[in-house]
Amino acid sequence: MLLAARIFAVILLLCIGAILGLGILMAGGYLSRESPLFNKGDGVRTLLCFTEDDVLRLNVEFRDEGRVALFQTPQGQDVRLTFKGGGLFDDVYSDGAVEIRIDPEVYVTGIHPAPIRPCDWE
Repeated sequence: MLLAARIFAVILLLCIGAILGLGILMAGGYLSRESPLFNKGDGVRTLLCFTEDDVLRLNVEFRDEGRVALFQTPQGQDVRLTFKGGGLFDDVYSDGAVEIRIDPEVYVTGIHPAPIRPCDWE
């Protein structure tokens, strides 16, 4: 019984150490990326975004090996977002006011006064 408790304690300490080490690497920027994970190529993809009472269809054109995202807001404003980096499992495109975060769900902020739920690729 005592041996099982010691083995469990060692495994627990190793897991905690691994989680803390991963957190330190992420905070230090060692796991950030310089190229997109989800959209590495060029082309047009359609996003369906939902608010409380509306469905927004955004045709997003990716250029420069997925480092630039171009689209038009529902209000008709042209938006050019650049890839700002990402962590282990997300890509962030932003121009300071509008942001697309892909993790693999897609979150769009800054284009509509109502909150937008996670978007889906069509």
